[in-house]
Amino acid sequence: MGTGASATVSLAVVNDQTFMPVHSLPSVMAVKSAALHNSYPLSRERIMLKEFEACPCVVRCYGSDTSIERGEEWYNLLLEYASGGSLFDRIHESGGGLPEDEARRYTKSVLAGLSKGGSTPIMG
Repeated sequence: MGTGASATVSLAVVNDQTFMPVHSLPSVMAVKSAALHNSYPLSRERIMLKEFEACPCVVRCYGSDTSIERGEEWYNLLLEYASGGSLFDRIHESGGGLPEDEARRYTKSVLAGLSKGGSTPIMG
């Protein structure tokens, strides 16, 4: 799906729920991955998303795991798949800005998410 400065995001399809019997996973997820030695930002993201898990305005985190790929250990963050893309994508598609009514909707959603956050500082 994409590669950023510190992680790669892939689309994952769960074919067999028996590999994680404790967790009920959706059939489609986004998996954000980073080499284990560079995974600190992803582990912080997981902590932050846990604080917002009750907010429907924030992408849900289903947990994390590690895997070995091409002889290297990777940290994987299992996330809700947001089929509409990111806010950044939407701004870019609109030529660098958003219509006022759309910007107002996104701002309201972001503020709702922040108001439901817990005690963990976002900046740190």
